[in-house]
Amino acid sequence: MADVADWASVVVTLTLGVAGFAVAGNIGRDVKIRLSERRLASYERLWVLMRAATPYADPLNEQGRSVTTRSLHRLVLRER
Repeated sequence: MADVADWASVVVTLTLGVAGFAVAGNIGRDVKIRLSERRLASYERLWVLMRAATPYADPLNEQGRSVTTRSLHRLVLRER
């Protein structure tokens, strides 16, 4: 009877271990997805601000550089 109890204990332990491993993997995947979504949103904001400074646009004048610089400063200080 003790042998059956030992095997049952081993089976339960292995089952819980596999289940825990699966849950941990899912949690890790969810965290990576959330982080990548936040990263993409940050890059989108940055790209919108830098649109005026693309190589395809006309060169920025002093006022354009000033506006872009202030916008980037606000973005960086707000992100912290």
